[in-house]
Amino acid sequence: MGKISENKPATSCSGCFAWGQLPGRFCRGCYTYGQLHAVGACVSCQRQVPVDDKHGYCRLCRAQATWAIKASGKASVIEPYLRRVTCQQLFFANLQRPKNGGPGSARPDGAC
Repeated sequence: MGKISENKPATSCSGCFAWGQLPGRFCRGCYTYGQLHAVGACVSCQRQVPVDDKHGYCRLCRAQATWAIKASGKASVIEPYLRRVTCQQLFFANLQRPKNGGPGSARPDGAC
């Protein structure tokens, strides 16, 4: 996955439906998830997409369960939240902060 051209039109990810400028058919997260997991029917949404081996959920349903955990304000295991996923919150692609060296990655106090 290379750099995304600034002139590339926005589109929807085939895996998680995230909207943004994508390097291909998938956002970077779905591309990586697809490299690590086999395609199967997601336990929650029933789509034929890469699913995790342990629980059988796709990246989109796992993300929804993770957001529900964060919204609850409690530290919790993901399993009970995975079973409660009934809908999806759509989102924009490529909004994650860069891990190293990108704009905004330095701490405001100048520490490393």
